Amino acid sequence: MKNLKIFLTLLISGISATSIIVLACGGGDWDGTEGSMFAPKVIEKQSNEPFFRSSYSFFYGTGAYYENYNQAFNETNVNEWNNYFEKQVSNEKLNFWLYKANLKDVDAMIFKIKGKKELKDSLLPFSLADVKPSTKANSFLYYLGFAKRNEEFAVRNIYNWYGDQEKKEPTIEIASQIEGGQKFLSNAKDDFMKERYLFQLIRLNYFSANYDNTIKLYNDNKSTFKTGNSIQWRCMGYAAAAHNKQKNYSQANYFYSLIYAGCEQQKQSAYLSFHPQDDKDWNACLALAKNTKEKTVLWQLFGLYFDSHKAIDEIYKLDSKSEQLDLLLVRVVNMEEEKFSNSIFKKTTVMDGEYYTPNKASLSIINKIASENKTSNPTLWNLAAAYLNYANRDFKNGDTYLTQAEKGKGKTELLTAQFHIIKLFGNLYAAGEINDKTEKLLLPDVKILFDTKTMNIKSARTLFAQNWTRSTLSYLYAQKGEYEKAEMIYSGSVKNYFSDIPNIRAMISYFEKPKHSELEEFFIPIASTGKINYLELLGIRYTQVDKLDSAIIAFKQVKSPETLLGNPFTIHINDCHDCDHAAAQKTKYTRLSFAEKMFEMKNKAISKPEEAAQNYFLIANGFYNMTYFGNARLFYDNPIDFRYYYYNNSNEGTKENDCELALKYYLLARDKSTDKEFKAKCTFMAAKCEQNLWFLTRKYEDGIDFKSGVYFKELVKTYSTTKYFDEIVKECGYFRTFATN
Repeated sequence: MKNLKIFLTLLISGISATSIIVLACGGGDWDGTEGSMFAPKVIEKQSNEPFFRSSYSFFYGTGAYYENYNQAFNETNVNEWNNYFEKQVSNEKLNFWLYKANLKDVDAMIFKIKGKKELKDSLLPFSLADVKPSTKANSFLYYLGFAKRNEEFAVRNIYNWYGDQEKKEPTIEIASQIEGGQKFLSNAKDDFMKERYLFQLIRLNYFSANYDNTIKLYNDNKSTFKTGNSIQWRCMGYAAAAHNKQKNYSQANYFYSLIYAGCEQQKQSAYLSFHPQDDKDWNACLALAKNTKEKTVLWQLFGLYFDSHKAIDEIYKLDSKSEQLDLLLVRVVNMEEEKFSNSIFKKTTVMDGEYYTPNKASLSIINKIASENKTSNPTLWNLAAAYLNYANRDFKNGDTYLTQAEKGKGKTELLTAQFHIIKLFGNLYAAGEINDKTEKLLLPDVKILFDTKTMNIKSARTLFAQNWTRSTLSYLYAQKGEYEKAEMIYSGSVKNYFSDIPNIRAMISYFEKPKHSELEEFFIPIASTGKINYLELLGIRYTQVDKLDSAIIAFKQVKSPETLLGNPFTIHINDCHDCDHAAAQKTKYTRLSFAEKMFEMKNKAISKPEEAAQNYFLIANGFYNMTYFGNARLFYDNPIDFRYYYYNNSNEGTKENDCELALKYYLLARDKSTDKEFKAKCTFMAAKCEQNLWFLTRKYEDGIDFKSGVYFKELVKTYSTTKYFDEIVKECGYFRTFATN
């Protein structure tokens, strides 16, 4: 308990202060729920949502607490003033006067109502001249003038993203504002305006550091709050902040707990400000609670901050049906899920003994409460107990709790969805192996999980449950050697297996089988990759091993061939993919037309020897450009074996990085030519291929950028008198370094 002091760095001392530190900077597409299939929204209480577990932001669902906080207050304030005016003034007008108008605008409106001055055109759309009685509009405007002057004190400290503080010194004395506020309060005619002026006075005293008077003003005027508006909670917030400044933490925390429970707009801010210091302070705070509900709220805050298990236990003792229990439950379950990632949710470790071990306190308290069946939401507790027991590999206990949960699963759509997710999770995790019997057991819930109508519930965490189901089934089939079935259910699950031609052909044959099991029949239509993708990959692989006739046959079966971004037969001294992609292309090539053109040129090289050199050179360019190093990487882009943009050592030896074929045809082109300039060009391209082959085994720690090989030496020895030699010396830094040393 004494360790709770570490939370002080996250807290705001006064929850009603206008300046609030931004707690998190947003970024990326993550929301902190990755790896979870237990949806906390199953408790169906929106006010709890910010306190759901998130590893991404301090409050669930947002990284921009400050903006949400102010927006909520502004909307509430506008609505309350709208009620004050008995709906005569639109929210648009009120928003202008409260948050955009300056003091000159306020004065102009007062003069207009008194008939002393006309409004300027920009103020006409926001006129209050028609409000009846006019005394209401006047009361509002006079209050507004007073309040806007007080903002000089309330917003003196402004924090930017970098934590720098900008100080704005007030132009009026705070003491004179307090004196004026007391007169306004005395003269206020209705409860609404009295509450507003009291708020301004309490706030002014707080910002003048007169904490005794802040507390006294609040305590002496509690009876003033009669409208039920949010302003009473804002006043209590300043009183709490004043107690906090005086180190009267138990009273401050008690007030914060009341605000947390009573004011939706201040719930998050109250949570941030609540911070028991030690056991003595905590017990004193508990003693201030006037009833069981207040005590359960205090314990919930304790659980959110420090010890969920103890909080659940204490709340349950006080009131087994308390609504404060469910939020702590879903947080505990989601936090346990975060520990699954090294065991349950890795398909490679489902069967190897790396099992998740639950927090004993979590499992014990959830099992106890679920078994006693006394809560207001027993289905939720039984689902949570079933889930954690399954995760703990206690499948017998898990089944017992799931059977109890089934009785109430139809209460809401989300409960029903959650039931089927947990049932499938338990059955699949318990299976250990896959066979006809387990397929039949799993199939009904598999169908429900992947049914877009049944599971089309935004708050259900269906996607991860689907992915885990796919990967686990895939793993179990792969364990049996049923690689095609594993691949169909979860593409890429058997790493690199379906990169080789024989295995790709086997996968195509799998899709062409006349009969599949019921589970296969279900998954094939929703598989992420289908027969067409493997035909496409087959064509890619045949091209990469120079079997162009076979590649053409495969590509012809693909209905939507990809258009290559650049001319695959263009080559440069220095590779420039973006230049080639931006250049106008007279002929645009698809994978099929590219393979057909390559095949045509190979035949011409044989049938017309006088054109062999040029054709072999263009073929070499094609083979070069369809590697990682060329302008046609898109050629090998596919959803099964995706390596379009990336090169790293883990891809060593793959055809995407292999320039051997290009090297072969550059040398063939050179051999078939008698033109020394052309031969120099072929030799340089051979050197580039040689260099790229060296990159595949390069050790970066050596700090070597390039390694000269056979063809750099040949260029210097044989072709140094050519014009092309001079060109490559100018353009290629690697070769210039080699040639001039």
